[in-house]
Amino acid sequence: MSLFRVALLTTAVVFMLPPSQAKADDSLEMEFLGGTVKTIPANTLGALNLKDTNDLRFQYGTSVYRLPYAQITETEITEPGNKSHWLIHMPGKKHFQTLVISYRDANGAENTLNFQVNSRTVATAVEGINSRRHVAEAATADPNGFWGDKIWKTPRTLPLWQQDQKPASPALTVGAGGTK
Repeated sequence: MSLFRVALLTTAVVFMLPPSQAKADDSLEMEFLGGTVKTIPANTLGALNLKDTNDLRFQYGTSVYRLPYAQITETEITEPGNKSHWLIHMPGKKHFQTLVISYRDANGAENTLNFQVNSRTVATAVEGINSRRHVAEAATADPNGFWGDKIWKTPRTLPLWQQDQKPASPALTVGAGGTK
């Protein structure tokens, strides 16, 4: 085989390989865009650290924001708004996506964190967060629980389904003319 063919084949294989992704145990560089958290300034560059098994950590400057995985309710990937109608692929330009992390704080209020992430590593971040979140849920789950308890109403799950009954409002009486 000629040297040209070997070089051509090697080049083709390199371009067909999937892009390298960071491991879930590494820190992933991203930018905090905003959210309901007021302790992190908007548009702050930092690193999302997934090494800890209990807390999600966002390291920015000399500070660290910690969020327990057990409080995370949802992770979502959204596309940034396209500023033009034409999509032009530029090979040298990085493409970014928005990672939205929803969680409940200690008071039960719904909060969000929004990060701008390189599109090559966003799936790794979501995978790492969700796997650690499921481990945290399994550790705090009721050992006598059943996955269908949240779906089916049974005598055993009655406390889960009972809610405070609101008193019925008195019905308005309307006469034939449409007035009281």
